[in-house]
Amino acid sequence: MAALIHLTTELRSHVLVVRITSEKLIEPKDVHEFDAELARVVQEQTQRAMMIDFARVNRIATGVINSLLLTKKKMLASGGDMVLFGMRQNIRHTCRLLRLDGTIFQIFEEEDQAIGHFQVDT
Repeated sequence: MAALIHLTTELRSHVLVVRITSEKLIEPKDVHEFDAELARVVQEQTQRAMMIDFARVNRIATGVINSLLLTKKKMLASGGDMVLFGMRQNIRHTCRLLRLDGTIFQIFEEEDQAIGHFQVDT
């Protein structure tokens, strides 16, 4: 896989952990790169469980939410699942306002909680 600009990946147990390395994803160019990188990670990964780490992220554009929605849809279509964790309160608040938190997305505070979601389900 070619180098990623906005993401890193690692395998933890049987779960693919995708860490967003950018603090801000608000510029159209950055959002487009993020979307392409996330799509590539999903296409190339073989794990059915994926968690996305938002710990470094301060601000996101709506295009990032669109990318997450498409990724979740792809994961579910292939029999997998995706959860989010480590969101700062401002981003989590946006997810709540959009009624995504607890409905479309399972969002956890900590990484261990997120991985625990998959341990229970398997």
